[in-house]
Amino acid sequence: MRRLAWEIWLKRSLIGLSVLIFIAAVSLWLLSVRWRSEFDREVALLDALQEPTHATQLAPAPIPDSENAALTIMKAALLLKSLDKEEEPDLDHYRDDKDADLAVLERWVAGRREYYDLMTEAVSQKRSRYPVEYAKGCQFDNPIIADITRCGRASVLRAILTSRKGSGSPSPDLQAVLRLSGSLSGEPLLVSQFVRYVLFELAADSLKMDGLKLASEEWRDLGSRFAAESFSEDYVRSMQMERATAIEVCRTQLFKGSFATAPDRPPESWWWVTPFAPRMGTHYLLSLTRAIEVSKLPYALAQPKELALSMELGRQRSWDQALGSLVISGLLRGHLVMAGTQSVQTVATEYCRIKAEGRAPESLDVVDPLTGMPLRYQRTPDGFRLWGVGRNLTDDDGTGDDFLLKTPE
Repeated sequence: MRRLAWEIWLKRSLIGLSVLIFIAAVSLWLLSVRWRSEFDREVALLDALQEPTHATQLAPAPIPDSENAALTIMKAALLLKSLDKEEEPDLDHYRDDKDADLAVLERWVAGRREYYDLMTEAVSQKRSRYPVEYAKGCQFDNPIIADITRCGRASVLRAILTSRKGSGSPSPDLQAVLRLSGSLSGEPLLVSQFVRYVLFELAADSLKMDGLKLASEEWRDLGSRFAAESFSEDYVRSMQMERATAIEVCRTQLFKGSFATAPDRPPESWWWVTPFAPRMGTHYLLSLTRAIEVSKLPYALAQPKELALSMELGRQRSWDQALGSLVISGLLRGHLVMAGTQSVQTVATEYCRIKAEGRAPESLDVVDPLTGMPLRYQRTPDGFRLWGVGRNLTDDDGTGDDFLLKTPE
């Protein structure tokens, strides 16, 4: 009798547990349907505002191959990569040590003559678009992005050799580095824009090389090339691409219980994410949209708003807001990185202008895009010192994080 009562109790308990699990599953499904509806409503609102929600809407316009510097740069990059058997000379060593032995560098440069010829051709081509397959959605990438910085270093190395030996003008190679940077203009990918900043600052840093001598017209031309670069709009577009990619990932992967951790790998099963992905995706879209709107402002105006947004997101602890808290703060820091490059651009442009004129002015009133305040400028017995405060936003008198250009002592 006791055994029969125990079996009845166990049976009823299991039935009750099954009912509870069923109710929980149905409730979660209903919540997921509602969350998916909220996600779709946010995307529809972006569409109504004519904001891009798919990668193809942000793709640069196609250009003829004959005018496309990107194709020439790709040839140059692949050629340079194929010659990697010989170790690349240390750029910092040759840039910082004016007594460095140039024999090794000279041999290395001589073995890459075809690369330098291709870069000369690329400088003459005014337009650029890399073959990124934006129609692949979240699986696209720039196939050559990892090799472009190697090209920049190679061009600076020859500029150093030319300058030290006095065998010609280093200006063409500095222009080549700026062409590499400019070739990524209009490409709405964050990684491409960050590589662009590295290349641009590599060219600007080269103005510090010992013994750099250019004719007035070369200084003027170089200054024009520094000034011609534009960063703000491309940064905003790359943020918009992050949002469009997030929408694509949610719709094609997470909502279906899968996720591709890399473009060249098949999606992995993430079935447990499916019910919760719409809720997390909605909050991520809302946070990212706010970040995009702030990033449209000049950094000096955007900084307090971005700091407030980062602090607000940092205080959020609920599971559905975790993704926004982790990612958006990092994306907002990208605006600081971009503004730092704009500051370097302003310093380099003004430096080239003054060198072209051949006379240091008594004072300089040029706004630093990073701070909204004037650049630091100082006359010296040998010429002048010109600097921006750097990304730590602190004036270190031209040291530390500051970007300083000065006439040689």
